[in-house]
Amino acid sequence: MSDDARKTKQLVGRIDRATLLLGQLHDELLAIKRGLEGSNPTGEIFQHFADAWLRRHHAKYEFSGGQDAKNITRLLKVFDVATLKVRISRYIADSDPFLVRQKHPFGNFVTRVNTYSTPNGSASSSSGSIAFDEPAEVVGCKHTPPCGSDSEHTRRRMEDMRR
Repeated sequence: MSDDARKTKQLVGRIDRATLLLGQLHDELLAIKRGLEGSNPTGEIFQHFADAWLRRHHAKYEFSGGQDAKNITRLLKVFDVATLKVRISRYIADSDPFLVRQKHPFGNFVTRVNTYSTPNGSASSSSGSIAFDEPAEVVGCKHTPPCGSDSEHTRRRMEDMRR
């Protein structure tokens, strides 16, 4: 190997290490800034998913700890908090039989996040698009967990009156 080629290889290696260090410093500074501002975007995403899942499935969602936190951190490098919240809501509202049967696991959301960029999505189903049940707050609902639709609220209210 010539002297010039060796110097070039050394410089490329130093540039790669410096680039990696800059990325790590950027992430650390961003975390410090968020901490000083009092924001916790990872926590916000965890909470939003858990709340939406509770409304849909009437149970507490059990996250898989470190792996889910890593996935949220990775998603937050690409999307802002508001965008992720909208996409999570669309994912939880998706009536795809597979997702309903699996009860909308967080890991599936991570792999399908781009599918939920528009209200109708782009994933294929029998009709060519996803049918979404738009989540809406039921007026006057005092159930715990809150009802996800008017029909569910009516059914639960009738059950309450029978008791």
